[in-house]
Amino acid sequence: MKKIHGKVMDNHGKPLQGAEVLFLDRAQNIIATGYSDNDGYYFLQTEEKTNGSILCTHNYGVTSLGFSFYNVTSDKARDLDIRVGEIEFLDFKKFLDREKQVLRISFRPVSLKALKDKTECISPDRFTTEIEMLLDGKKQKCQELEVEKEIKDDKCTDRYNLILELPKVYDPRTENILEIVMHNKKTGEKGTVWVVA
Repeated sequence: MKKIHGKVMDNHGKPLQGAEVLFLDRAQNIIATGYSDNDGYYFLQTEEKTNGSILCTHNYGVTSLGFSFYNVTSDKARDLDIRVGEIEFLDFKKFLDREKQVLRISFRPVSLKALKDKTECISPDRFTTEIEMLLDGKKQKCQELEVEKEIKDDKCTDRYNLILELPKVYDPRTENILEIVMHNKKTGEKGTVWVVA
């Protein structure tokens, strides 16, 4: 693995000390571990070449939930600043169609406030929550959004199914970064998930 490093912050840009950052392979084995220092900086490194995810938590379940960056290869150096928020994306999946022009995304968002309040559904309120999608930093319009209730592990969540039509210049042979941001306008909660598309 080349070096993966950056800064861990909350959603207001405040550096977070003592955040745990992990690199996991596809089988969820821990390949590298690091912690953020007094200024929020972290560093990961391993010699193992694999594909997996970067996960980060800080004071989990008390002041924030987890951050995830999926489909990351360990043979590329990466400078990644992490923003740990109050919305987490569980069971994240992405599917690229055969023509490489449509990306289907599925996830179950969880709200820290809903968890603390022990509400029936632990997802953020879909009517007060906005979704923003960025592909390589450029805003994208979601072509279709479907939300359905789902019960898993005795918890009720909303499953979001999104369809994103990719720009004509999209090249699946290069690394394209998709960032999905959810923001609940009513509670102020925010969360981000990243994936190499």
